[in-house]
Amino acid sequence: MLPRVMCPPKYERLRTSLLDKERTRIESQLGASRNEWPTYGVSFISDRWSNVKNQSLINIMVVSGGKAMFVNGYDCSEMEHTIQNIADILLKGIDHKIIVNNASS
Repeated sequence: MLPRVMCPPKYERLRTSLLDKERTRIESQLGASRNEWPTYGVSFISDRWSNVKNQSLINIMVVSGGKAMFVNGYDCSEMEHTIQNIADILLKGIDHKIIVNNASS
């Protein structure tokens, strides 16, 4: 018996309906973690790294109850890495998470 050949989804379907479906699935799983934030509190963490093109990137994550959640990533290639600029990016991440969380409530 010959193995079945899997045909991958078309590009358009991947970037639209399948991506939306996966985002909805992940958001529903993360909803339980968000519900624990008032009980356990929340810590915002960040890390900076460079990709293969030597672009500077900063990731913002939230940690609560032992679970980490990616918030957003920022391309910082064109900015100087001063304390003020990094603080501004962290504040953007906090604003983003609060707005997104309030919108889902």
